Amino acid sequence: HATITCYLKIHATITCYLKIHATITCYLKIHATITCYLKIHATITCYLKIHATITCIVYGKAENIQEKAKTVLALMLLCLFGGPRLVIKVFPVCKVTTSMIEE
Repeated sequence: HATITCYLKIHATITCYLKIHATITCYLKIHATITCYLKIHATITCYLKIHATITCIVYGKAENIQEKAKTVLALMLLCLFGGPRLVIKVFPVCKVTTSMIEE
């Protein structure tokens, strides 16, 4: 099934992301409860849902500077590996982070 395939592909892609954020205990709570994630969840693919969650973390819950740096790094990796052009259309934040890498 396409959804399952998408999930498995993303799961492999964000293995590093999950390890990087192993110490950020609020991530799982955000993943399940943050408002913007829930709104996006119903309308876009599972691939972009994950980006939505990370975007919310970057701008909403990562209060510590070190946590923000780790989250932005993870977001850049997802934007690059997942196809920046597609993500840019939905989440402009990826346009900024992707440009930082390409330069």
